[in-house]
Amino acid sequence: SAGSATETIFETSATDYSLITDPRGFVRALVAAYRSRHGDEPKRARVVNYRGMYTNEVHHIVRGLNDIGINARLVDAAKIAVRDGQAYDLESAEPLDLIYNKLDPLALMTPELAQYLTAWSTTPAVFVNPLSSQWLLEDKTSIAVLSDPSCRNELAMTDAENEVIDAVVPWTRLVRDGHTTGPDGDQIDLLEFACAEQRRMVLKPGNASRGDGVIFGYRTSPEEWGRELARALTSPHVLQERCV
Repeated sequence: SAGSATETIFETSATDYSLITDPRGFVRALVAAYRSRHGDEPKRARVVNYRGMYTNEVHHIVRGLNDIGINARLVDAAKIAVRDGQAYDLESAEPLDLIYNKLDPLALMTPELAQYLTAWSTTPAVFVNPLSSQWLLEDKTSIAVLSDPSCRNELAMTDAENEVIDAVVPWTRLVRDGHTTGPDGDQIDLLEFACAEQRRMVLKPGNASRGDGVIFGYRTSPEEWGRELARALTSPHVLQERCV
């Protein structure tokens, strides 16, 4: 990890219902991430998004942090800077201890967020929801890798891992012009197959969430489906078999 980036993994099991028994369990876990690094409690925390994107649950997180005594608020990433070696909230003029990232990593390429990246990499503030996990694991093209037997062979997946993947991962392929294996294991031309089997297919942008940009083949005219497939060739999209 670069600078102050925190790679915190919270292990749970199918029988772990701590978020039900303790509704504040999530924010307590955020505080625990800070404690594990610095040995004390954070005083000021921020939930950070960018230009109003990804706000569905952030107000619950902010309220939960305040409820357990942490000074917390939602702030735009462009308002985070570095002052006197500390991550700093320009709106409230306060140094920060704990920051929860809730933003699209692609936004970090804009010059407006250069100070945010500097704060992330050079200050003692603990940034949770690490940027690497968002960049790699939230992208649906990773599902295409797991779904494709040729990729799984290259990754040397174990029999047990393959069994889990087969049980939970639907057939998924990165949209591109070429041949691959279809849901039945036969070789197919991907775009021809997508048109012929439109009603059983779903088209999804790789880097989006909460249903943004999702196109269901059975709800779409053939003409519109063709246009969407053509558009999907210009930016990362996946074609997925609809689960019913």
